[in-house]
Amino acid sequence: MLSVFFPFCHIAEFFLIPLNQSGISYIMEITPERAALSVRPIERRTSVEQMIQRIFDFFLFGGKDFALFVISMIPFIELRGSILLGAAMGIPWPRAFAVSFIGNLLPVPFLILLARPIFAWLKTTRLLSGLTHRVENRLMSKSGKIEKYSTIGLFLFVAIPLPGTGAWSGSMIAALLGMKLNRALPAVIAGVFTAGVIMTVASYGLLGAIRLF
Repeated sequence: MLSVFFPFCHIAEFFLIPLNQSGISYIMEITPERAALSVRPIERRTSVEQMIQRIFDFFLFGGKDFALFVISMIPFIELRGSILLGAAMGIPWPRAFAVSFIGNLLPVPFLILLARPIFAWLKTTRLLSGLTHRVENRLMSKSGKIEKYSTIGLFLFVAIPLPGTGAWSGSMIAALLGMKLNRALPAVIAGVFTAGVIMTVASYGLLGAIRLF
C-alpha cells in the first residue's frame, strides 16, 4: 500500500551524501563495509513504513480521512508525510490537502503556549531531565535562522520541507525562544500552507507521472 509513498520521503538523502577530500562522492566508493551500511537505512525505512501502516490501519475505523488526519498530527510525519500518503492511497488532492493542513495545525497553538513551561518542568525531574536537555539542545541547534529573521525565519523553517523541519519543531523552537503566539502562529500557519502546496504538487505530480508508465 505504501510502496509508492516512502521512496519520495528519502529523496533528500541523495543530496546529503558527503564528498571526500578528492571530491568523489561517497556513494561512488563501494566497499563491503559501506555496502553493509547502506542496507540499514532501507531496514529503518521498512520499520517506519510498517509503523505508519499500523497507525493508519488502526484509525481506519473512522475512514481514510480520519486516519490521514491523525497521521498529519504525528511529529516528524506531519502534513508532508500525510499528503504523500494521501496520494499513495488515491485520496483526491483537495481532500488530502485540507485534512492534512487542519490536522498538522491542530497541535500548534498548544505547542507555542505550553512547550516552554513543559520543558522547564521536565528538566526538574530526575527521570526525564537528561532527555529533555538533549531534545532542547537539538531544537536550539536549528534555531539560528529563526533567531536572526524572527517570523520570516520561522515561516521559512516550517515551509521548506526538509528533514528536521516542520510545524512541531518550528513551534517548539518559537516557544523556547519566547515568541508570542500572535507572532508565531501566523508564521507557522503560512509555513504549513506553503509546505502543503509544495508537497501536493510534488507528490500528486510525481505519482501521476509514474502511473502513466
